[in-house]
Amino acid sequence: QPKGFSSALNWMAASGTTLRVSGLPPTANTDLLRAWFETWGVVTSVRLENDAGYVEFENESDVDAVLSAERYGFEFLGAVITIERACFDDAVLVTDDDLRSPSPQGDSAQATSDSPGEDEAMKQREAEEAEERARAQAEAEEEEARALAAKQMEEDRLRAELQAEAERKEVERQLAEKARKAEEERKLREAEQKAADEAERMANEEAERNAKEAAEKKAKEAAEKQAKEAAEQKAKEAAEQKAKEAAEQK
Repeated sequence: QPKGFSSALNWMAASGTTLRVSGLPPTANTDLLRAWFETWGVVTSVRLENDAGYVEFENESDVDAVLSAERYGFEFLGAVITIERACFDDAVLVTDDDLRSPSPQGDSAQATSDSPGEDEAMKQREAEEAEERARAQAEAEEEEARALAAKQMEEDRLRAELQAEAERKEVERQLAEKARKAEEERKLREAEQKAADEAERMANEEAERNAKEAAEKKAKEAAEKQAKEAAEQKAKEAAEQKAKEAAEQK
């Protein structure tokens, strides 16, 4: 960091390669922010202050690329965030000159008395940030686990629905196949019955025709026999009559 600024945050806020991110969700941490912004370029530092974050890029062109894309809107960990270029008003800029007292002795005393307190406060803030990151990470992992469980349940539900749908279609297919076979068997029985009826009809017609022909033949034979007998009887009578006449003449 350049000389004259008391913290990395103050320097980042004063540089043109730094972005201010507001509207961050409680689960946000520096690691997630860094990973998210590294898609645009090399990130040199990330810091969180309350609900805002400050992300410094190595190149100002990367900042321009982010700001150019921001017009489409950003969503980070489910929250809509606002990204803008950081300015001096985004942080309390305290220079090293502001920390010095008017006299050299005052400078020495101030440095001697404030240095341990600053170190302790820094350690406390780092510990709190580490605890907050751990808590946020745990919450993020828990949320991810819940999301995975919900996704698994949804996948299981979809698989069950697909399985049920497949089973239903299989049952419908089997019923349709059974109905088709039953219809084919019915048509086959009808065809066989029709063939049997036709054969019986033809047989009856043949029997009737044969009986008629036999009756006609019998009647013809009877008529011929009767005619022959009548002719013989007539011839016999004629012969007897002739014999009688001949006897009478003698």
